[in-house]
Amino acid sequence: MSVSEERKRVLDLLANGKISVEDASTLLKALGPTPAEAYAAPRQPEPAATARAATAAAPTTHPAHAAAPRPRARALRISILELVDGQEQDKVRVNVPLGLAKFALRFMPAKAKQELSAQSIDLNALLDGLTDESPEGPIVDLETEKAGGSGKTSRITIEVI
Repeated sequence: MSVSEERKRVLDLLANGKISVEDASTLLKALGPTPAEAYAAPRQPEPAATARAATAAAPTTHPAHAAAPRPRARALRISILELVDGQEQDKVRVNVPLGLAKFALRFMPAKAKQELSAQSIDLNALLDGLTDESPEGPIVDLETEKAGGSGKTSRITIEVI
């Protein structure tokens, strides 16, 4: 589905009263700028004197020694696995774009929310601390055993991908 089709779908949901204006705004922002917005503000050329001064002052480094750019965090992967006799069984496994993560929390299964709350994990606080520049990798990785000695344990993992 193209971005313009996704935008139209969000606007249709808003028109039909299925989502609020705030939700539509969040979704549209997460989809990125419209082509008109992307081309509306062309970059101003840098004055020649400023460019020469910046070039003269910049240290020269060999490209092989330059720091590699960090990959941009794009999404959160939330996995809840149940371990039964050493075998992992998926209960919940979802990838959520960072731009939609807060919105998507509303649709997280109640059981998953209860598991996280029982472990004192506040996803809203975690999301507030994440940006597009956050490093990739796990931010929450825990294992819990169900009460009553049933032998079932759950593993909850939240990672930036």
